[in-house]
Amino acid sequence: MLAIRAGERTGYSDEDADRFARLVPHAAITTVDGAGHLVAKDKPIELAALLAGFLQSDAVRDRHRNGG
Repeated sequence: MLAIRAGERTGYSDEDADRFARLVPHAAITTVDGAGHLVAKDKPIELAALLAGFLQSDAVRDRHRNGG
């Protein structure tokens, strides 16, 4: 699981991110600096790179191979 946070004007506080990390320890959390609430609109290239990197990661590949 990948959680992507906006770096500016986000409704997802540091406390929220910390709580999420405790509840979902296998999740990755990243922040897109300079992006507001609509990360896809504000930083589409950065968002695409994050998603591509995550989808190509060993953790995702291994989970897919194991039927997860």
